[in-house]
Amino acid sequence: MVDRLCLSWLGWLGVDQAIFFNLLTRFWQAGAGFITLLFVARYLSPQEQGVYYTFNSVLALQVFFELGLTFVVMQFASHEMAHLEWTINGTLAGNSHAKARVASLLRLAANWYAVAAGSLILVVVPAGLLLFQRQASALDGVVYRLPWTTLVVFAAGSLLISPIFATLEGLGKVAEVARFRALQEIVSTVLLWLALCSRWGLIAACVFQASRLLSGGLWLFARQRPFLLDLLRLRSRHCGIHWGREIWPLQWKIAISWISGYLITQLFNPILFVFQGPVLAGRMGMSLTLASGLSGAAMAWINTKAPLFGILVARKDYRQLDRIFFTALWRCLLLGCVGAAALWLGVLYLGHVGHPLSQRLLTPSQLALLLVISVMGLIVSAQATYLRAHKQEPFMVLSVVNGVLTGLSALWMGWRFGVTAMLAGYFFTMLLAGLGWGSLIFCRCRRLWHVPQQS
Repeated sequence: MVDRLCLSWLGWLGVDQAIFFNLLTRFWQAGAGFITLLFVARYLSPQEQGVYYTFNSVLALQVFFELGLTFVVMQFASHEMAHLEWTINGTLAGNSHAKARVASLLRLAANWYAVAAGSLILVVVPAGLLLFQRQASALDGVVYRLPWTTLVVFAAGSLLISPIFATLEGLGKVAEVARFRALQEIVSTVLLWLALCSRWGLIAACVFQASRLLSGGLWLFARQRPFLLDLLRLRSRHCGIHWGREIWPLQWKIAISWISGYLITQLFNPILFVFQGPVLAGRMGMSLTLASGLSGAAMAWINTKAPLFGILVARKDYRQLDRIFFTALWRCLLLGCVGAAALWLGVLYLGHVGHPLSQRLLTPSQLALLLVISVMGLIVSAQATYLRAHKQEPFMVLSVVNGVLTGLSALWMGWRFGVTAMLAGYFFTMLLAGLGWGSLIFCRCRRLWHVPQQS
């Protein structure tokens, strides 16, 4: 009885395998992140702890090398999947032209990521070493050169195989990839904890990254070898994808949008650190982590449907596209609102009972404002995913303007007035430039792009 009730609730919420494993990954990351913090504090010195988290921040610069190609590859693959199907042997069958284009897409992406991985090593390794060298006196006795170099090399390896996963997701294997990602995250995190307990110091970060690379490579070899070998043998000069004409016009716009979003999310903590001190910056950082985790979980309803959106666009089945999208958006917003309310009430209760954790977060009023912004951001992100399924990026200018306005507002408000004013500026920017302007773009593009098929 209980099982049937749970299944009915999951079905009503639209929780399929892909969403379930995405949520499992998000919830694991949230819980494991807190445990990792305790392990880092227990087994690393204060200096090593600072280097450990700086490793992650500097390594995040790989977004400037990838330039949004993962999303573009997934969308292009999903459009070709409209004319293909999977066989029991794990290969693609169907339209030969579409299959040749998938093979061409995978080769082009592999070449791009090979250059990106090499550039990541050549640029980020010396940049990180230079950064850490500036604090050499404070890092006396901390072994960081070998761990940092090894960490970047493993990260470059993971970057190298990422287009294969993006292609598989675009070809409909979203649930299978999500299931592997969940298992990969659990195993890698446990190995990280074991390395920290063994007092391996900063090498523990390398263990985590190496585990992700090794498990990813082994899974592709064991489960996707027939698919990859079949595509590698397929070559056609007349059916290939032209990078300059097809991919690059979308990729550079996606890249600008992603970089704008990346810069926005990374600005608040440094500004508060400089102008308001490390304590307030830490409270903002932890609150942003909670809000981001909630947004990531809610967006699972949209992100897991992105390949399907691309297939439906390729088939010009706009009625089915709208039905699935708006249903997923409603469920996304439901989880976002319920989760935000539960999170806020939980923090309010911690403050009421005087729990020390409440002093590590923003005040209830500030957190409420941040959570409202996060829920508004769900709508903007969902609209962008819908429109990008058409292999277009009409949100590029919006992303740049939103990034500039948010950055300037955060800098001025954080400098002169503090957290509440900074969040208020972020709220009005998101409301007007994000949600308002974004909704106008969404409605206009949806009307123009779908009119020829509705007449």
